[in-house]
Amino acid sequence: CINGAAGRHVWDIHLDKALDKSRLYQDYIATIMTTPALGLIKSSLFIQYYLLFRPLRWVRISVWIGATIFGLFSVAVTITGLVLLSPWPGQSLLEDILSWHYLQFAQFAIPTGIIGMLVDWYLLILPIPAVLTLQMSTAKKLGVLIIFMTGGLAAIASIVSLFYRVQLPKNLSDSSWNGGYVLLWAQIEMFAGVAASSMPTVKQFFCRQNLSLTSWRSSVKFRLSHLLSSSVRVKLTDENPSFTDWGGIDTHAPEDHEGLRMEDLESDGYERKAAKARRARDS
Repeated sequence: CINGAAGRHVWDIHLDKALDKSRLYQDYIATIMTTPALGLIKSSLFIQYYLLFRPLRWVRISVWIGATIFGLFSVAVTITGLVLLSPWPGQSLLEDILSWHYLQFAQFAIPTGIIGMLVDWYLLILPIPAVLTLQMSTAKKLGVLIIFMTGGLAAIASIVSLFYRVQLPKNLSDSSWNGGYVLLWAQIEMFAGVAASSMPTVKQFFCRQNLSLTSWRSSVKFRLSHLLSSSVRVKLTDENPSFTDWGGIDTHAPEDHEGLRMEDLESDGYERKAAKARRARDS
């Protein structure tokens, strides 16, 4: 957060900002909501795999085992966090953050990071053999695998987040700065998980709208050519010589002018019409 203390050096944080109630609530909500948020995102991926590869028995068993273990772990850590992180009776939020039970929850940071990293890689590898067994061309298999490989960013982010979780207790003198890295990579892991769970739906959207690369390129080319052609057009007004003077003949017609007829389009017919107009103007 720009106005918070996370991601700032301890010596750059003013005391009033460190004790600000909004900042305390920010730290409390960010800490307590990380585990259930990651749990729900990964559970959605397990459900998606179950629906996509339901005919494969080994995929159904793998999903049930992984989802059950991770679900129980997430529920246990969430309940523990609510108990240890929430203010106990008679405590203010500041007293709660400085209490022993709040700091006790820090011991769950590394185990939570390890389990989360293992589940991320489990979710990344699980669909690969299932896709390879599908009856489709190699190019289509590669395209489907690329869609599922978007979860690789979440797996990489979980490794980096675990690294900073391990490094955090070693340098508590600047915990706000080091803790910012943990929160940053945890958020990257969340966003990557949301993107990975949304990719199959995004592919269906582009297929139904026929938004292929070829059609997109053709559309862009047409719009650019239309823009360039319209930019060179010049709007000519009635005062422009191109309309008011044609070969020295005044083309402004009087009010009683009968208009141009088909016979006037002939060369001699037009000359007679022009001579008649000059005589009427001179008189």
